[in-house]
Amino acid sequence: EVKSKRDVVVLHNISHSTSGNFKCEVLADHPSFEKDSEITYMEVVDEPKQNPKVSLERLQWSPGEVLKANCTSPVARPPSDLNWFINGEKVSQWSMQGQGMSGRGLDVGVGVGVGVGVSGMGSRSRSSQLNLVLRETHFTLGGQAVLSCDATYKKLYSRTSKVHLIKPGYKTAAPSQKLYGEGCSSGPGVLVWILMVATLAAFTL
Repeated sequence: EVKSKRDVVVLHNISHSTSGNFKCEVLADHPSFEKDSEITYMEVVDEPKQNPKVSLERLQWSPGEVLKANCTSPVARPPSDLNWFINGEKVSQWSMQGQGMSGRGLDVGVGVGVGVGVSGMGSRSRSSQLNLVLRETHFTLGGQAVLSCDATYKKLYSRTSKVHLIKPGYKTAAPSQKLYGEGCSSGPGVLVWILMVATLAAFTL
């Protein structure tokens, strides 16, 4: 068990109500008795326990078609931020109305909505709908394009699901990837505790 020490304070049995401003005050010894303090905001976060779910009507797409896909993140508190990527390139939320966006073959419309959580503890899921005009340049020589959705929150964690799209006439994706994709994740396992230690350690003078 990790314990508090001279320059780090460890808090136990915390909850979301623990979030707020924390102050660290240091008082010098005799003869100066100078005093200094720092205040910072600490946030308790519930990390999603699963990867986001990507769904679309089919895996085979031709250049010129409008790809329609949905990404839904598992419940988290606060809800995760969702971002779309095509072949590793971020799809910008440039247009909420589906208007075209010029540059590098990306014509896109993205809409994001927050849904009511299932956990009952204030956690919420988030969903994002993508409308993307596919270009010839999106597909590799093997006729594939990789669509991915990334669920993050303030760089504290990252959970990603990917779907491999295929042009007509090329080999289909592996059965395990059909219509729901594969996932990967990164980030601390005990996120809330690490947030607290990192925040309080920043007060060290």
